[in-house]
Amino acid sequence: MEKCTIRTHVLTALTEQDRTTKARLDALLLADLTATDEYQSACTLATYMALPHEFDTSLVIRRALADGKRVLIPRTRKTDRSMQMCAYDPENLTRTSFGLLEPSLDAPAVPLNEIDLIHVPAVAVNTGGYRIGYGAGYYDRFLASYTGSTLITAYRDIQLVEFSPEDFDVPAMRLLMR
Repeated sequence: MEKCTIRTHVLTALTEQDRTTKARLDALLLADLTATDEYQSACTLATYMALPHEFDTSLVIRRALADGKRVLIPRTRKTDRSMQMCAYDPENLTRTSFGLLEPSLDAPAVPLNEIDLIHVPAVAVNTGGYRIGYGAGYYDRFLASYTGSTLITAYRDIQLVEFSPEDFDVPAMRLLMR
C-alpha cells in the first residue's frame, strides 16, 4: 500500500475511534512513556501539540512539567520546510494554517544538542519504528541530524501498518504501542 493510502485509511480510523477507549489507551501510553529510561533520564523533552484524534500529548506535557523537565514543542517554517523546537509556553502559542498550535515567532529555538528525548508524532508506524506522518517531511528532516533518543506512542490496532520505508525516513529508537 502507498503511504498516501495508508495515511488516509489510518486517519479515518483514528477519527472514528471510541473516545473512552482512546482515553484509556492514552493513560496507559503515558504510563509506558514515563516509565522508560529515556524519559526518566531526560532533562529536556520535546513533544508535539496533538490534534484531537492523536495521542493526547497534553498528558505528557503536564506530567513532564510536574516532573521538573523542560518541555519543547515544534515550530515549522513553510518557507524552507524546516522545524525548530522551542520552549512550551501556553501563553505564547499561535495557530497554524494546518490547525496546530505552535510557539510564536519570537520564541527562541533550542539547539538540538540540548534535547534529550523527542516524542515523535505518527499517523502510522511499522514494527521497525518507521513512521508515516502528514506528508510534509518536517520530522524526517529534523531527525536526520538529531542523535538523542526518540520514541513514538501509537495505538496498535489502528496505527500499526507494515510498509517499506523510503531512503529519507528516520526511524524512532523506541515504539510504545497499546
